[in-house]
Order: sequence, then structure tokens, then C-alpha cells
Amino acid sequence: MSAVNDREILDAAKAHYGVAAKIAYPEQFALSDRWSHWSRMASEAMGGFASAAEAIGFAQQKMGFEHRHNVADSIHRWGLYQQALEDDFPDRKLELARICESRLSAPATVRWYRGRPMSNMFFWHAYEYLSTSRAVPRPRRIVEIGGGYGALARLWLGQSDTLESYWLTDFPEALFFVEVYLRSHFPGLSLHYWQSGDKLADVEKAGYDIVLFPAQCAAELSGLSGDLLVNSGSMQEMPESAILYWSKWIEESKLGHFWACNYFLQPVQQVRGGSANWMCPRVSADWECLSSRLDAPLVRTQTVRHFREVIYKRLDTRKISRAQQQFLADQILASFTARIDLTDTAGILQLFEAVRLSARPDACLRLIDVLGSFTDYRPKELVYLCNLALKSYQLPSDKRDHVRAILDDVMMVAREEHASAIPTTPLF
Repeated sequence: MSAVNDREILDAAKAHYGVAAKIAYPEQFALSDRWSHWSRMASEAMGGFASAAEAIGFAQQKMGFEHRHNVADSIHRWGLYQQALEDDFPDRKLELARICESRLSAPATVRWYRGRPMSNMFFWHAYEYLSTSRAVPRPRRIVEIGGGYGALARLWLGQSDTLESYWLTDFPEALFFVEVYLRSHFPGLSLHYWQSGDKLADVEKAGYDIVLFPAQCAAELSGLSGDLLVNSGSMQEMPESAILYWSKWIEESKLGHFWACNYFLQPVQQVRGGSANWMCPRVSADWECLSSRLDAPLVRTQTVRHFREVIYKRLDTRKISRAQQQFLADQILASFTARIDLTDTAGILQLFEAVRLSARPDACLRLIDVLGSFTDYRPKELVYLCNLALKSYQLPSDKRDHVRAILDDVMMVAREEHASAIPTTPLF
């Protein structure tokens, strides 16, 4: 990429950022201390980038998009990462051998490995790509909420022979890096940066390859259609109000499948910074769960945090009724005749499905009983379940008192731990 082209890309991305940054956020969007810090840092740094590679290196190593390490600090584990992916995707070994790290990635983090340039972080990106393409092998349109600097988008745009467009939303500071990254890799593709006041029908009709839309403009894209919605590692960072905003946006969309991978079963005292709400994602009973698993093989090699990966398919509500979903929830509950504990992760995931399909008190109480049984480890989803149960008029008074007591106890722990853990400087 020549210096002139780099300058044009950087200037265009900065100009788009300058407009988007002035758009007011919905009241529900509250940036965490961490993202406020990174947003300011990105804004201040934009004018000083001399090349696309420099901007991308900043995104990879200075922003909070990923857990990227220098080669010397991580290469001793790359064999584990490779094996984890091959075990999880045994039929995709040849494809895995073809995909590789970006030529724009921070040089200190990249080394030639088994025939292609790799990094510790690319194994994670490969996992996301292989998982999403397993969920929906031949999509025509993908929509991504919280796209970071565009790493997953690059893989899809470079590998798929059916993909017609990739739509991505994030904060304007993130979209600056996305635009630089994707324009640098795909100079021949058309990219549209959403302007406040654009009409969805007009943008769709124009047939752009890539559409970037600031999070503040999401309401203008209500009813957006597509084959696959993707979210990885960003819904967990949204406060309660924002997760409810996006949940409503998803329900009102015309998106056919939803793949998500976010923190799950985190200790209640971790509800701050990178784990800022009580549970995510949240979808209604109008979706079928095709898959739900905790800690995929690659995830287990790269983090000690629990991640839940889910794949939902939107149901045709003209053919599937809420009564049928209720029946499925009853079947799940009936299959657990004996008490389960926190070690039975498959059982816990199934019970969460029963709660999603039917928010009846008995479904909530089963999970509250499990998640509330250990005083030294209270998952934050326990707060979500208690609040959900207390909203039901069907909850008996004795059970209501029991649930309220658990909620009060858990919230006291959350407040104490949260207060003691807040540093005097922003979390980053």
C-alpha cells in the first residue's frame, strides 16, 4: 500500500469519524470507564498515524479489542491453539491451513507458523470465523454488532464466495479502525459509511459490499434483514440499559440467525468494566436454539473466563406458537428429575433455555436453586433470574420472600466487591 493511498484512507476514515462522533448517543448507551478512556485515546491519536499499518497496530495493542501478545510471550502455546481448532473443526483442517494473520498486524505479534503468518490472537479470530461459518455456511449478508477493528469481517470478505455485503456497527472510534483496516485489505470493494438521515431501503438498494453504521444510528436501521447476526465479546461489556436496547433492536430486525460468544457465569463481583450486565445475549422465545455450549476448545486454551457460545435461528411465528415453545420448556424441566449443580454445565445451559422459552417461576426457581447453592461463587446471572422471577404474579409468597432474600444477599456482595475493586484511575 503506497503512502498516498494510506493517506487517502486515513483521511477518509478520520472525516467519517469527525461527523459520526458528533451524533448523540441514545440515552441507554453509557460508556464504561474503560471505553471512555480508549475512545479518548483513539480520538487523540488519529491525526498522528502515518500509515494504515500504524493505525492497525495501535488498535491491536493500545485499544481494548483483543488479548494480543508478542510472539515471544505466546508462541509456546500456539501448538495447543492449533490442536484445539483441529479438534473442534476436524473437517476444516485444510481451510484452517489457508487462512492467516493480516499483513497489517503488529509485526512483533506475528511469526510464520506451519506455512502461514500467525499470531496468538489470530487463532481466536479463526475460531470465530469457523464457528460462524459452521452456523451459516453460505450467507449473503452478515451483520456484526461490535466489530472491533474488523478482524472477523476481513476473514468473511476474503473467504466467502456467497457473501454480498457485510454490515458492521460499533462506536465511531472503533469504526475509524474498521474503515482503515477493510479499505486497506479490499480496495476494490465498495464501502458506505452510514450518515445520519440515510434511508435503509436506499442503502440496501445501492448494493454496497461493506456498510459501517455508528451505534448511535442503530434505530435508523430498524428492521434490517440478513442471514447472520454476529456478536463476540462486546455484549458482555454493555450496561443493562444498552443490552435491553440491542435486544429490542434484534427482535425488530429481519435477521435469520444469531451467533454470539460472550462471558457467562462470571462471579457477581465482576459486573464492572468488561462484564457490565447480568446476562447476555437475550432473545425471545421466537428463536430456536440450534447450539449452546460453554467454553469451546480454543476458548479453554486462551482464557480462564467462561464463555457461552450460542446459535439461534429465528422461527416462523406463523408456524410455531408460544404454546409449542412452552411445551419444549416443560420437556426440558421434566428431564431434570434429580438436582444438578454447577459442575453440570450442559444441564445449566438447558435450564437457561427453559427460562428463555418460558419465564414461568418454576423454570427460574430451578436455576436459582442451582446458581444460589454456593456462597463462595455466585454467578451474575443469578441477579437476572431473581429479578425475572419476582416480576411474575404466579410466584407464591413464600417463594417470593426466598428469592428476594437471595437477591438482597447477592446484591450486597456485588456492591461491596464492586466498591472495593474500583481503582482511582479508569479501568483499562
